[in-house]
Amino acid sequence: MSIELAWAAGFIDGEGCFHVRDYTSKAVVALTITQVDRRPLDRLANAIGGVVVKGPRQHSKSPNSQGYHWIRFQGKKLDRFFAEIQPYLSEPKREQYTRCKERVEERAA
Repeated sequence: MSIELAWAAGFIDGEGCFHVRDYTSKAVVALTITQVDRRPLDRLANAIGGVVVKGPRQHSKSPNSQGYHWIRFQGKKLDRFFAEIQPYLSEPKREQYTRCKERVEERAA
């Protein structure tokens, strides 16, 4: 594993959120990260891809500043990426991903 991929796994473990994203035709597991400071998200995008967008939500600790969102992985691409970083994630973060996968499978049934 490269140093940047290891850093990305740690950043995702601490700041990332696995969640279920609903579309009209199906639901998928997605991974997003929101930060007030854009620089760590730019580093993440440089390391593993994705885009950084300015979001509409205000940060609760800084009501006058808007958050930035990193968007990249969902669905099958996320499954492949998760398999690569899974050994480096904490148990709670692995469980979060598993719960989301189960919810998607339940909705598909």
